[in-house]
Amino acid sequence: MSPTNSRDDITIVRQMYQALVLHYIEAKTQAEIAKELGISHATVNRLIKRGHQLGLVEIKIKSPVEQLVDIEARLVAIGGLQRAVVVPSVSDNPQTALQRVGEAAARLVLETIKDGDTISITGGKGVSAVVAGLKPSRSYDVEVVPATGLVQGKHYTDVNHVASLMADRLGGRAYQIHAPLFADSPAQRDMLMG
Repeated sequence: MSPTNSRDDITIVRQMYQALVLHYIEAKTQAEIAKELGISHATVNRLIKRGHQLGLVEIKIKSPVEQLVDIEARLVAIGGLQRAVVVPSVSDNPQTALQRVGEAAARLVLETIKDGDTISITGGKGVSAVVAGLKPSRSYDVEVVPATGLVQGKHYTDVNHVASLMADRLGGRAYQIHAPLFADSPAQRDMLMG
C-alpha cells in the first residue's frame, strides 16, 4: 500500500470515529455531523453504516426493569411456563404488594382473554386482588365459573362472590357452585358429585 493510501485510510478511520462519537454520544444528526466535519451527508451515512459493519458500535439499552425481565425469563425456563410477570416491590406493606400484583395479573388477563372464553377461578385474597385490578376498555362475552366449592372465610374472598364480581367487571356471565370445598365423608362427596 502506498503512503498516500495509508494516509487516506487513517483519515477515513478518524472521520468514522468522529462521526460515531458525534452521532451516538453527542446525539447529533447526520446533517449536523456533515457540516461539522465538512463532508457530505451521504459520506456521514456511509461512515456510520461502515462503523456498524466493523463492530465499532455496541448499543446497550439499560432499563430499570431489565432485572425483572431476566427473572421472568428464568422463571419461564425453570417452571416450563408460557409467561411470567414479576412485579417490583415498592412497599413493605403486604396490602400494597398484593394490590400491585393483582393489577399486573389483571393486565395479563385482559391481554389474554377473548370473547367466547370460559374463565375458571378460585376464591381468596389473591384472586380478589386480580378482580379488583381489572379495568377493561370494553365488555367481553365470557363465562366465569368457580373452580372449587366454598370455603369458610371473608365474604369478599368467597369463590362465588369473586366469580360474580369478575363477570360484572368484564361484562360476562357468572355461574355459582353451592357446595363445600371439602366433603366430610365419602358418602357426602358422592352426593355432591351427583
